Amino acid sequence: MNQLSKEMIEQIFSMHKAGHTKSAIARSLGITRNTVRSYLSLGASEALKPAVTKTVDWAERLDWDRLHREFKSGVTFKQLYRENDIPVTYEQFTKQLRARAPVPLPPIAPALRHDPGERTQIDYADGIWIVDRQTGQRRRTHLFCGVLPFSGKTFAEFVWDQKLPNFIRSHEKMWAYFGGVTPYVVIDNLKAGVTKAHRFDPDINPTYCDYANHTGFGVLPARPATPRDKASVEATIGAIQRDFYQQVRNETFYELESLNARFRPYLDGLNDRAMAEHGVSRNERFANERSLLRPLPLSPYVFSEWTEATVHPDCCIQVQKGFYSVPFQHVGQQVRVKLTDKTVTIFSMDMTEIAFHTRVALHKKSLTDEHFPNRLMQSSSFEVKRAREQAHSIGPAMHAYVSWQFDISRPLTALRRMQGVLRLHRNGIGAEAMEFAATQAKQFLRRDLRYFEQCAQAFQKRGGAGPRPAAPPRRITESLNLHHHNEGGS
Repeated sequence: MNQLSKEMIEQIFSMHKAGHTKSAIARSLGITRNTVRSYLSLGASEALKPAVTKTVDWAERLDWDRLHREFKSGVTFKQLYRENDIPVTYEQFTKQLRARAPVPLPPIAPALRHDPGERTQIDYADGIWIVDRQTGQRRRTHLFCGVLPFSGKTFAEFVWDQKLPNFIRSHEKMWAYFGGVTPYVVIDNLKAGVTKAHRFDPDINPTYCDYANHTGFGVLPARPATPRDKASVEATIGAIQRDFYQQVRNETFYELESLNARFRPYLDGLNDRAMAEHGVSRNERFANERSLLRPLPLSPYVFSEWTEATVHPDCCIQVQKGFYSVPFQHVGQQVRVKLTDKTVTIFSMDMTEIAFHTRVALHKKSLTDEHFPNRLMQSSSFEVKRAREQAHSIGPAMHAYVSWQFDISRPLTALRRMQGVLRLHRNGIGAEAMEFAATQAKQFLRRDLRYFEQCAQAFQKRGGAGPRPAAPPRRITESLNLHHHNEGGS
């Protein structure tokens, strides 16, 4: 006689009392007529007694400590149930496993219902090793996996790292594989996707947010330590690791491309294989879901980086060793900067665009006249006045040199350089050396900081003694030795 649940046994006696035949009861409950007859012959009180003896018999021969250790290492209840040839129902086994646990096990969360085409779950896992042919050194890959939880349709590939460029590139391939985009994407708290993890208010990486806006999906970060938020992708990754990883365990891969070429037929087969819980394949369920996906974006995404900067008193920000002007009203404020390969866009903190530049080479500047106040305001600004006062306190040559530097159409563009010059004095260069360097730089019309610093350091290293570099030589035209041809020829 098959062991039935208490609720099922009660249903048998309730239907029998209501006048239903044994055959009708069996058909209604999905059991055999002999099972119905056996329970009715026992009587209600006897049939509802728990099968203590049978449970103890099979339970006593199991190593529960080992089972609990395996569960803590990541093996599922179902896997343990299959591997240990348990003679009772799955529900009875899990009940005993929980009852015998040294500490309470986490509750089983109810299965979540997902609407078709609503979201994609994304996660990473450790990948398969790649061997360098020349050195023999091994490098582990990462498995990127995206799953549509309604149909189970899966995209996956092996990548070198989880950094932002690869993260977005894998998204692009995934959307192409699905043939569309879901309105939402559930991601784990990866650095590429989430700048700061928080259970209720996480910060999304601004570049990933920009990509999401371009592609047309919203980002839903999974709650920390809540695997059920992305249960579909975690289960799929586990299936790939138990199956494909074992298939290739004796193979050696030397290129990432060859590993992905080996994996692609398995991925297609995974989507074509019938699922036990549904009786149909992922692709068959996806056929009803595909029409609900949003269309792919018409234009490719231009990869960008985001950073923050503070506007210097010279009306410029420094980003990746380039200098870009910002309207002077924002001096001292924090701004957000979006960088692409060719452009730099500057936003206020409330994401209002305030400046746009073509990207410049290292240590170069991109300046816009409209970003600066008029020349009189620049010359009378607090920072320029303070630089003049500090130079005057060092000596007359320094004051003349700094005044000469600011005597240009846009005085603020020299401010950062003059602050660097004056910082040399605070960092140990003496007043005499500063005066000498100022004289030399002004005499040779050298405005760059490096020349001034070299002159000052050389003077201080000599202790102020010894000959000083000569002034530029003056040529006397009367003494010039010009080439003359002899009258007689060669």
